[in-house]
Amino acid sequence: MLPEQIIHRYALPTLAAQSVFLLVLISTLFSGTPLIWSAVTALIAALIIFALCLFQHKRQAQSSALHDVPPSEVLAAIRNAQIGYTILNAAGEILYTPQSVNSLLGLPEEKDITGRVWFEIDHETKTHKDARRQIWNEIIENNAPWSGIIRWVGENNEKKYFDCTICPVSDNRIILVAIDRSDRIRASRQLQDREKLNNYILNNIPVSITLHDTNRKIIYSNNYIPERIGQPANQIIGKDPGQVLHESTVEVLSDMYAQMLRTKKPVEERTLSITGGRMAGTHWLLFMYPVFKNGKIEQTLVVSLDRTERVRLAREKEAFARKLFETQKVEAVNKFAGGLAHELSNLLHPAGVYARALKEEPDLPDREKYLEHINSAVLKSGEILRRTLSISRFDEDAPRPLNLSACMKDLVAYANDIAPKGLSYKLLHPDYPIAVLADDTGLRQVMMNLMNNAADSQDNTGEIVLTLGKGGTPPQSTGMTPISAGPFAWIDVTDTGNGMDDNVRVQIFEPFFTTKRKGEGTGLGLPVVQGIVTGWGGIVTVDTNPGKGSTFRVWIPLSQHESKTDREEV
Repeated sequence: MLPEQIIHRYALPTLAAQSVFLLVLISTLFSGTPLIWSAVTALIAALIIFALCLFQHKRQAQSSALHDVPPSEVLAAIRNAQIGYTILNAAGEILYTPQSVNSLLGLPEEKDITGRVWFEIDHETKTHKDARRQIWNEIIENNAPWSGIIRWVGENNEKKYFDCTICPVSDNRIILVAIDRSDRIRASRQLQDREKLNNYILNNIPVSITLHDTNRKIIYSNNYIPERIGQPANQIIGKDPGQVLHESTVEVLSDMYAQMLRTKKPVEERTLSITGGRMAGTHWLLFMYPVFKNGKIEQTLVVSLDRTERVRLAREKEAFARKLFETQKVEAVNKFAGGLAHELSNLLHPAGVYARALKEEPDLPDREKYLEHINSAVLKSGEILRRTLSISRFDEDAPRPLNLSACMKDLVAYANDIAPKGLSYKLLHPDYPIAVLADDTGLRQVMMNLMNNAADSQDNTGEIVLTLGKGGTPPQSTGMTPISAGPFAWIDVTDTGNGMDDNVRVQIFEPFFTTKRKGEGTGLGLPVVQGIVTGWGGIVTVDTNPGKGSTFRVWIPLSQHESKTDREEV
């Protein structure tokens, strides 16, 4: 008979005996007292006995309910809870195990593992099995419980993880209880792997990432900034940016932080050039994002991109472009050098003759006429040289309202002055002024290149027509889209040369492409022209066919304001 059954059988008789004993004891204590006190005492004793009977009855009902649960349901509950148990001897051999353990371990239900050493059953490596044996020997030697995680490898190399408790109950009886924690452990390890991967990514991307609390203290930083300033990341945690970075950085961050608090929105693309400290001379692009919690800004994320190399390359590119423009500009001017020298000679040679004649005979009858010829030649030469210098100088001015008609009149007059014999330029323009967004020096360089090319295509003979107008949009067939949406003015440079086929036309704006003989061109003229006009927001297109000449059209954004020259002419 089980101890529980003995208690259930003898519980009520024991309670009755205790009650009788209690009544006898009370009667003895109160013997010789008045009848009223005896009655009260008896009533109290009866109530106590009644309460004890109710309490005992309730315990019996609960115990009966527990024993009414079938063992199969208890085992099923253990199996569903992924809990297994087994009884082992001191050698680790299995003495008893329920069938639920087979399911837990991924073994066939009919497989009998009784008599097997528990840590030798699975397909774990020998190293792990030896480690299990060592743990088992320590448990037996110390006769003390042990708890830990055990990995179990099945036949298909599937790994399971069990939270195990091993507890000795006698010298040769040990109970092992295992709870399947595979899903939890896999999820935990996946989370750890993701955290490791995230940390690896954050610490190796070329971007600075810091997180700040409401007091602007740094609570997280990847390794980018710490490595730049020569400090471990954990040494800047808890510090204000002013304790870590140069004051030039702190000023910009403070301004961004104030704007973010005011607008409750991210502050993006703020440029920063550090002027002091270990990062002096570096250039950055800053982004600041608020992190909200319960509608309030709890943290601030700061992302910083190092633009130092990009700034350096941009400056080198700008310097190279400047040299390229200057080189090509000299090439364009050189094209006019022969005509320039010839024209100056035509002007200055007669002036020299007149000057020598006046020197020999100061009182010549035509003295005033000679002096007027000399003065006119000098003024004309000076004007030609002024225009040459205006073309050859480098102008860094941004596009501004410019009177296109006036500039082109001046340029065409200059070109005709120095053009070789047999070549002329004709300008067709409307009666009203056209104001465009460009710069004078760039416009002269663009037109000099196009006029030189047109002259070359006609072997420096015939007439080249330049036409001004406004309206329309660049054709989409060019494959290029201007930055400006318009409206546009345009300049056509039309020649009657050989024209170009499609194979040549698609390459003419590529640097160093040229159809000229070696030594006659560098292939930089049209790329520079396209670059200058693109900088204004415009574009250069070409209409050409073999044997029918070419028309280059320069599209320039119209200005919404009249130029200074326009106002003066009006």
